[in-house]
Amino acid sequence: MENFARKARYARHKLFYAVVYQVFFLSLLMGCKSKPPILVGFSGELTNSRSGGGVFCRNGIELAVEELNRNNGIHGRLIQLVTKDDQNRPEIARQVDAELAAQGVVAIIGHVTSAQTAATFAQNNQARMVVVNPVSASAEFSQQQDYFFRVVPGNDLLSRALARYIIQQRHIRTITGIYDIGNRTFSETFWKLFQQEFERLGGSARKELIFVAGRTDFQQFATQIQTTAPDALLVMASPVDTAFLLQYLAKQGVRVPTFSSTWAQTEQLIEKGGNAVEGLEMVSVYHPSNPYPAFQPFIKRFMERFKREPTFHAAYGYEAMLVLAEALKHTQGQTSGLPDALSSIRNFPGVQGLISMNAYGDVSRDVYIVRVSNGQFEIVATIPPEN
Repeated sequence: MENFARKARYARHKLFYAVVYQVFFLSLLMGCKSKPPILVGFSGELTNSRSGGGVFCRNGIELAVEELNRNNGIHGRLIQLVTKDDQNRPEIARQVDAELAAQGVVAIIGHVTSAQTAATFAQNNQARMVVVNPVSASAEFSQQQDYFFRVVPGNDLLSRALARYIIQQRHIRTITGIYDIGNRTFSETFWKLFQQEFERLGGSARKELIFVAGRTDFQQFATQIQTTAPDALLVMASPVDTAFLLQYLAKQGVRVPTFSSTWAQTEQLIEKGGNAVEGLEMVSVYHPSNPYPAFQPFIKRFMERFKREPTFHAAYGYEAMLVLAEALKHTQGQTSGLPDALSSIRNFPGVQGLISMNAYGDVSRDVYIVRVSNGQFEIVATIPPEN
């Protein structure tokens, strides 16, 4: 009997503590849900043939939001992502950003191309809307005190790093530039900054050819490139356009050292380009086999959630959301003080390394030189941040 009574008391105690735990957990959950969510906007290209970067970027942000919310959000307030498709059109980009502002988002993460970022830049600054950009690298946004912040290094740093690599390590002295003026804010500024550094180092980068994505006949354009007899090429275009252009150049028998900007580094480049993109080298903000401790776990979680390997768009979208969340913790989820909180971020652990912001919202972090080798992106050089 005494043994039976002891067991009964143990069962009652176990049930009591189980009930207490459930009540405590539900009270936390209800407390979190009773607080209004923090609205965060995303604007990016999601619906056309060149929308791969936008989709990956959004997915990276979604993963970050889900993980943050599982950890009590921002001081008990859940984050709600409000997504808009800018269709890669300036007028639509301005429209959807205005819609997000009207819905009360604390900040916007976006856009995916520098052209759409430029189209909305003045509007968002005038509205005092904080923008945390994942991948727009145009130097037009550098060194300005405004409401624009980004986790990707600017074109000024990237173009100088690539010029130094080509001159000093590849020993190439003459190069021809090819760029898409449909995203002129990125591509043209990258080329002009590259020219300055390349020629400062004693090279010649005076020849250039331009095209418009979706309008230029690449077969004819490849013939035009062939007639210039280039020693080397620097292509500043989307992954799809870079892949197709190199295929046409291969058919024309143009086989010269070819380089590109970070814009081209997605799976689409290899899927569409095949053998034609083998050996292509590019300056990159993304190390696909980065030994940084947070990176491999991020890849695993992303693949479990979306059934695809992440691209740099996904990693930088994820980091942009984490950086914004870190700043929001300091402002209690409010917009007031958010710019100062963002510009104060130092040595924040991202998935590719430590992230630090300066007073202008520009980031300091490593960049890389990547080569396409056997259908994979292979790191051939790491370039530390400039002082």
